[in-house]
Amino acid sequence: MPAYKTSKPPQQSATLKELATCPMPDMELYRQQIQRKVDSRRRLEDRRVERKMREEEGA
Repeated sequence: MPAYKTSKPPQQSATLKELATCPMPDMELYRQQIQRKVDSRRRLEDRRVERKMREEEGA
């Protein structure tokens, strides 16, 4: 979820220029980093849910 609250979208000209000059492997690396971040966040969430379920069972 993006953090910016302004109605106008963030500036994209620089990133588009970078994408045009940047080779594909970098893009792949970037995608992998995002996937890793998402996975770790999902694991954290799962652990939190599991703990909550266990606490409810024990109570």
